[in-house]
Amino acid sequence: MKFVYSLSFLACLLAAQPALCQERTESAPSDPFLLQRYFSGSTGVASFGSNTVTFAAEYGEKVTKNSQAYANFSYFNNVMTDEVRANLAAAAAGITAITGESRAFSGRDRGMAFTAGGKYQPGRRVRPFIGAGAGAFNVERTITDSSLGDVSLGFAEQPWFWGGAVPAGSTSATKPLAEAVAGIGFVTRNMYIEVGYRYRHLFHTATDINLSQVAVGIGAKW
Repeated sequence: MKFVYSLSFLACLLAAQPALCQERTESAPSDPFLLQRYFSGSTGVASFGSNTVTFAAEYGEKVTKNSQAYANFSYFNNVMTDEVRANLAAAAAGITAITGESRAFSGRDRGMAFTAGGKYQPGRRVRPFIGAGAGAFNVERTITDSSLGDVSLGFAEQPWFWGGAVPAGSTSATKPLAEAVAGIGFVTRNMYIEVGYRYRHLFHTATDINLSQVAVGIGAKW
């Protein structure tokens, strides 16, 4: 009887072992398209009445199954408003009329933004998203003339020619901003590709400044 009982126990053990092995095998591999973290670089165009080229770097990390936290750094080649450009043209015309010497002023507002926020991003390989964030926007203004060179400080002391994001008496400013984001992401085994739209609003500026930004990004995911 002991021998028969031993054979029965061994048979049960052998019968159960494949099932255990199968369970371990099935749970071992992870989803190759799981988006835990990503780092990407992007380029695009921002519109605020005029258009300017933008570049950005972004880091994202999974919070829940369908949500991501992100931090974004963006560079804007020139966000000078049409109003400020018109002021520079008026100043050049006035000085030319008074002195008889031709003047042509050109200006540039280099912009940099840092924002952090969250995205709702369901899906697996194709992941549409919406989200929002907040941060800060820094503007550095430069005014030049072909003969006089850099005249930024001189113009900064003339408030009627100034405006936009930079207050009179200064050539730079940092303003708070809020943004809304939307787009679609594509996940491969090793890469994350994103086509996105950002709407950004700057606060505490002399005139309303809203940036509509479209960009395409590509990077690594893990």
